[in-house]
Amino acid sequence: MSKIIFEPPGLPFFRIKTTVHPPLKGWVVRYVSGPKDVEAHGIKPGYFLGLWLPEGDYCRVLIEPEMHMAFNSESDAQNAVDSFRLAGIEAEIIKVGMAQSTAAGAA
Repeated sequence: MSKIIFEPPGLPFFRIKTTVHPPLKGWVVRYVSGPKDVEAHGIKPGYFLGLWLPEGDYCRVLIEPEMHMAFNSESDAQNAVDSFRLAGIEAEIIKVGMAQSTAAGAA
């Protein structure tokens, strides 16, 4: 039995046009690879996690071509990556919109 459940079309998700886009800051999750049925739904390597909505034993997930969401903590992003791995999906974490830390005493 597949660990991935594909939602039927017509779910109550929608987008609205806006001119205000706050910059992303935090940790984003990027799809690397997964089972053939995932990519058969149009998900391609390099796409990003756009929705992470825990619902009991499952989590509603949306993977899309552009970055639209970031986790506030690296540990939350890691939890998503770990959950993907359990479903046979490889993903990676990318830090965005934050200054890179430097080693103490570095010139």
